[in-house]
Amino acid sequence: MKILVYRRTHRGDPNSKGEFGCHNCMGLVRNWNYDAVIGIGGKKPDRGEEEIKEKITWVGIFPTKTASPHGFKGPLVTFKKFILWDEKGLLVKDYYPALYEYMFVRNKIPRTALFNIAAPNPCASISGAADTYAVISDNTICSAPFDFPEDIYKELLAILAMAEKKIGNRISATNATQNHTACSTSCKNKSKGDA
Repeated sequence: MKILVYRRTHRGDPNSKGEFGCHNCMGLVRNWNYDAVIGIGGKKPDRGEEEIKEKITWVGIFPTKTASPHGFKGPLVTFKKFILWDEKGLLVKDYYPALYEYMFVRNKIPRTALFNIAAPNPCASISGAADTYAVISDNTICSAPFDFPEDIYKELLAILAMAEKKIGNRISATNATQNHTACSTSCKNKSKGDA
């Protein structure tokens, strides 16, 4: 699984419909080959966007890319699974300390990183193979082995699992409400017919 992680400086892209690139955020990076995206508020967001600082702001899994209707550089990306937290996201420091240390203290992800996590055991393949992951920053691709802690893999996968759970709970709650409404309507109709 290839996971794109990047530092966000502002809200609004992706939008609440899950359209990544609606305002051309991350440009051609959106065209990279990835299976999931984790957007994390940077250390110094734009003025007025301070509430997203160092928080997990959104997650998208299983992307679909289409030509941008606005003529932007990169494609418009939507996701089979998507959740947007923005300022309500979890602080990376409090919940994912290894990722926080790697990203914000050691500054190993200055802007963008693409992690290739091999299945079925992502942590077994980081013993120095250069193709296990690539860190990409400011248009520079580095393929040499890095001091890339196993904890980072685990935390990235934990973020995706947490997002999928939240997405699943939201869908289940929506379905339960719809089923309850349908059942209530059906039950009322039956009781009227039986009277």
